Amino acid sequence: MVRRIPLLAVLLSLIVTVGVLSTTLKSSAPQLNNSQTSLQSNVESSAFYCAGLTSAKQGAQGLVAIVNTSRHSRQVTYVVSNETSTSSPVNVMVPARQTVIVNPETVLSSVSGYGVSAEVEGGGVFGEERIVGSVSQVRCSSSGVTQWFDAGLNTQVGAAAYVSVLNPTATPAVFDLTAFNVGGYAAPQPFQGVAIPAHREVLVDLSSQIVNSKDIGVRIRVLRGSVVASGVQLYGSTASLSTGVLEASPQSDFALVATKQGASSTIEVTNPTSQLAQVSMKVTLGNYQIAPQQVEIQPYSSSHVVITPNPAIPAAGEANVLVTSNVAVVTSLTSGTAQTLLHSSALLPTQSVVALGQGGADIEVANATNKTLAVTIEAVGGRSVQVSIAGGQNVDVSTQFAWVRSDIATLITADKPALLVNQLAMGTAVPLLTNP
Repeated sequence: MVRRIPLLAVLLSLIVTVGVLSTTLKSSAPQLNNSQTSLQSNVESSAFYCAGLTSAKQGAQGLVAIVNTSRHSRQVTYVVSNETSTSSPVNVMVPARQTVIVNPETVLSSVSGYGVSAEVEGGGVFGEERIVGSVSQVRCSSSGVTQWFDAGLNTQVGAAAYVSVLNPTATPAVFDLTAFNVGGYAAPQPFQGVAIPAHREVLVDLSSQIVNSKDIGVRIRVLRGSVVASGVQLYGSTASLSTGVLEASPQSDFALVATKQGASSTIEVTNPTSQLAQVSMKVTLGNYQIAPQQVEIQPYSSSHVVITPNPAIPAAGEANVLVTSNVAVVTSLTSGTAQTLLHSSALLPTQSVVALGQGGADIEVANATNKTLAVTIEAVGGRSVQVSIAGGQNVDVSTQFAWVRSDIATLITADKPALLVNQLAMGTAVPLLTNP
């Protein structure tokens, strides 16, 4: 049964179709859609879109940091969306080389979640999503996509997992969501043919259909239009965001994975293919020789490898983990302590990154290669230093250079595309595609 609800948007009136809640297990294998659009946000972009922002009613308030890396003030016009409405446009002037914080709850009330869509007059501006009381911080997108994956979401007792989907366009969007876990895959009927009006956000509650389950992988396939998606994971009162990936890959990197006493670090893996996945994880940790950690994952299912605590891996600080597979897989990291766990997506090695400090937290830079990397650390419009990072090693640049610990953007560039940047102890790589 389908019901049609008239909704009023800022730009036009649209109709959203919502399916009746019931679960349907598919008897045929899910088909992968190879079309994609880049999620990487160019700081010269004239727009950005943020999905996954939570409300204080959920115990985890989401904010957007609007960062101006240019030499001139920029006017930004943004709207806040939830499942039923979109706010009137709000104008904010962001001074040169400065950051302005936006709280969507002051613009629009919501009991579920938020999306933020922004337009910028001029270039050099990007958006970062933050969660109050958490070190989770991810980059907003500059465009919609037609396919999206995440791995390692959890709906067990004490946890909740959502997928936030924002329609950044002026026309309706429709998508299907498929879930993968250790028992195989499911395509619950409420997650199929989900329609989103223009400039609206939908928060898909995985626990409503995938009950008391861990290692959940998800795939969004867009049937009409394009969307911006984000994973939202809550463990108790701790919330985190994940950017996900646009396609499965046979290789992924995780920098600065904690192995210290009391830490918890797990690499989550989803196999969205029809072949058995043979996954190997190379752990680089100081001068220790560590045997590869391996796991086999059945087609259309998920599993994980515990990095910490693991008797085969010393509790000796922070490790770099290289994941390789015979087939394309989707990976993520669940890390923290037993009481405070955070969910983050795999990093992509890059040559140029813009990092954003928050509350004096650390920004660490790792070298994904086995050769020394020359790296330049530069405050936008300010001082600049050069450092060398040995192969497989990392440097806490905010400890070495205190001026990095601010909301002023810091440019981090290398002589080859081998940077893995962990921001605020989370896997948040922010590729800078064009210098301002």
